[in-house]
Amino acid sequence: MATPTALPNDDAEDLSFDSLLDIQATLADEMQTGGLEDSIGYTVTYLSMTDPVDTPVDPTGGVRATNETGGAANSTGLRYDEVQAMEEAEASSDSSLEYRTPSQLIVVTEPGDAKEDYPFFTQPKINVVDALGNTVEQLGHSSNPWLLEVTLRQNQESGVLSGNTTYSFTNGWVNFTDLSINTTGSTFVLDFAIIHPNTSSLSASSAEFEVEVRPYAIEVIDQPSDVLLGNSFEITIELQDSITGNAADNLEEKVRMIPRCVTV
Repeated sequence: MATPTALPNDDAEDLSFDSLLDIQATLADEMQTGGLEDSIGYTVTYLSMTDPVDTPVDPTGGVRATNETGGAANSTGLRYDEVQAMEEAEASSDSSLEYRTPSQLIVVTEPGDAKEDYPFFTQPKINVVDALGNTVEQLGHSSNPWLLEVTLRQNQESGVLSGNTTYSFTNGWVNFTDLSINTTGSTFVLDFAIIHPNTSSLSASSAEFEVEVRPYAIEVIDQPSDVLLGNSFEITIELQDSITGNAADNLEEKVRMIPRCVTV
């Protein structure tokens, strides 16, 4: 029986480590967006791939244990060079990653307890799941991760959404941390959509929520310790933000002609 001969591949030497990563990232995206199914005409429920291994680098800088430089390293009877080789093999080995098809974005934690122009006290948390409701932990390859963006729906109440509005997924989750809206209202809605890859159509929306007026308080910041009967005296008060404890700023946009400090 003749020995099988490998087909020639003139481009094999051109496949660098970065090129292999690009191929793997493309395969992951095509599988998870449904493009792979469309191409081959079969249902693909999951895809398992192992990351390519980069050109190894000797971490010892060429100084390695040998038969001549050491005997048994431990009670197993292995030499130092054998132990070192095993440790390097374990460090360089990568387990395969499983990619499943995402079917839905879920707003697990709704935005809430919101005050104007301050990060929501309850920030939204988004989960991506497959058709069985299981979290899709690997969404795109780590070298080219999927990105989720949140936007403020423009309805009868206008406002500006601030904070970090774009995140990559971590184990199938996106947890926003600093979203805020600069004005008050009771019918705000946040829309979530995957913007990379742009071939994904996954999206979700929050329930309507309210943004309340920030609470303020008047604090006495300077007053006399003793006052003689019939004598005039001064007392200074300050309008403070009850959330931060700082002097209130930019109130002219909300209530005109409110001074920050008043002396009586």
